[in-house]
Amino acid sequence: MPGKILENRTPIVMLFSILTIISISLIPKVRVNYNFMEYLPKDSPSTIAITAMENAFGNMSAVSAIRVLVQNVSVPEAIEYKSKISAIDSVSEVIWLDDNVDLAQPLSFINQQQLNTFYNDRNALFTVMFYSDLTINEKMELLSAIRKIIGDDNAMSGNSVMVATARQESKDQLLSMLILLVPLILFIMLISTRSWIEPLLFFIAIGVAIIINMGTNAFFKDISFITLTASSVLHLAVSIDYSIFFLHTLSEQRDMGLNPKDAIITSMKKSFPSIAASGVTTILGFVVLALMRCLIGADLGIVLAKGIVFSLISVMLLLPVLASLFYRQIITTSHRSFLPNFKPLANFILKASIPIMIITSILAIPSYFAQQKNSFIYGEVMSIDKSTRVGREEELINTLFGKQNQMILLVPEGDFLQETALANEFLSLPYMTNITSYVTSIGAEIPPESISENRLSQLISHGYSRMILSLNLVTESEESFAAVEEIRNISEKYYNNTYYLVGDSVSVYDMRDVVTQDNIIITFAAVIAIGLVILLTFRSISIPIMLVLVIEFAIWINLAMPYFEGNPIVYIGYIIISSVQLGATVDYAILYANSYLKNRRRYPVRTATKKAITQTVSSIFTSSVILFSAGMAIASISTNGIISQLGKLIGSGAALSSIVATFFLPGLLMSCDKLIQKTTLNLEFLSQGRSKA
Repeated sequence: MPGKILENRTPIVMLFSILTIISISLIPKVRVNYNFMEYLPKDSPSTIAITAMENAFGNMSAVSAIRVLVQNVSVPEAIEYKSKISAIDSVSEVIWLDDNVDLAQPLSFINQQQLNTFYNDRNALFTVMFYSDLTINEKMELLSAIRKIIGDDNAMSGNSVMVATARQESKDQLLSMLILLVPLILFIMLISTRSWIEPLLFFIAIGVAIIINMGTNAFFKDISFITLTASSVLHLAVSIDYSIFFLHTLSEQRDMGLNPKDAIITSMKKSFPSIAASGVTTILGFVVLALMRCLIGADLGIVLAKGIVFSLISVMLLLPVLASLFYRQIITTSHRSFLPNFKPLANFILKASIPIMIITSILAIPSYFAQQKNSFIYGEVMSIDKSTRVGREEELINTLFGKQNQMILLVPEGDFLQETALANEFLSLPYMTNITSYVTSIGAEIPPESISENRLSQLISHGYSRMILSLNLVTESEESFAAVEEIRNISEKYYNNTYYLVGDSVSVYDMRDVVTQDNIIITFAAVIAIGLVILLTFRSISIPIMLVLVIEFAIWINLAMPYFEGNPIVYIGYIIISSVQLGATVDYAILYANSYLKNRRRYPVRTATKKAITQTVSSIFTSSVILFSAGMAIASISTNGIISQLGKLIGSGAALSSIVATFFLPGLLMSCDKLIQKTTLNLEFLSQGRSKA
């Protein structure tokens, strides 16, 4: 097979060139979904409620509402602003003070709490409702039209504003990440390889895989903005292992004096089993994310898994062909290794193996319990960066009018007395600031026949009455979750199971339930799937347990750090990192274990351990530094809290996994040397005291 690949160099290069050109043309056609809450499962209460509301009120969406602030205006001027915003085609309704009280009366006669909800110290706050079927471009046009009316000195906030901001920032930030990361990876590769041209071959092979992966995303309905921002950077960082395995093996074969063809073929034969095993574990780590009921897991996991498949194909087909075509340049640009001699490190690890094992175990056990006690965030609340315009405007509105949170409740129409009783009970709640509904805005005593069709259709439609509930709570907090439960319980008391409640807090509440259930499934599935691959690779019962346990130690420590720092952690990131870190960094443990077993057949325990450390630490170091850099690039550049924290966890996870694999695993394998031999098929270690030449 390796010989056939080199014999068909021209067709292989042409095939990858054609696929790359086609993929580049497909990239602009990739559709991106910027609404995080749309990834709730179809059977969640929020999703069902949104569907019911759209059926009743057309394409009016519960979450398609933003707050618009206009400062230093009189009441007549505020009404004029409301009229202008209402005239925008895609706006279905603008809710303000005049919808709830008669402005013919003096302001001093109006209930102060109700007044301050909409008009405070000459500042007017409108709630602008619009249609859910707007495309992202149409939403951008809507926000631009509102901005043109209110000017740059005023403010907007809400989920749709964040969605539009995410759209604008995602592609710019992805480019910034790659601009930062590519030169850094190039520098690291130049240091870790022994030819100036090898890093260029790596970037060609992996770059082609990334382009093909991005282009083939066009065949999906859409991908999330989280996937758009993170996948290419992670793809680049994770895939480097495969190129490193091949290029380092090729360097060894060159040193042995083999001719170009034999050196490449031998390198392919020796490195491909390790590359395949490493790739399969990484793919499985990503694929298990598809088991999440929260659909963001499948979105990110499938795109990343698909990317690793393309990387494996590219490294196994294109990279050897490139090495063959540029072999003379590889030789002429050869240089000495810039990495230090790792024998002193190996000697230290041998001497300190017992204390290292004790210290690591002491850290791992409390970390396991600490990472379960993290304070979690389940929605997008962290995505508002206070240094951005949307963050500043959100802060301004909250300062002037307090935090506001809206929910929409649908109840069966027809009983105005029951609706009035429900509304009165809601208004008695300490966090309820306003209710817009037929009974509160028009009055139960006024017959619907006397109301204009346009006004009536906003409040009663297709058998349902709509109540817009305004709460002075943030979108996500324990108080908000308690409010969701209380509102649902009160609604249940009046309408049994015939009501529907929607809103950002409701969606986040349901997201919490969904992702909490996902955690155990994903962790268990990742451990079992990756453990089985290692079992088949090494044909051993004990080795999979040890290698997975080593990386799990690193994962526990990584996820415990936010707890000890006192910082909340995004639960989606908490779940994803459990799978991604295991799949992406178990390669370090596999690489070391494979080297240890090969050396153990020829050398005593301590000699085999020392040789395994010196042979693998450079590859582990190179791979982990690049993955660490990729994670930190995401963390430092992304202004979205979910993406930024996910990047930080990936970066710190790569560093911790490499440290634990380098320092803890050698002592563990030495201590379990006899157990490994007894529980591994067809494995014969050299007896102590002897060594083979």
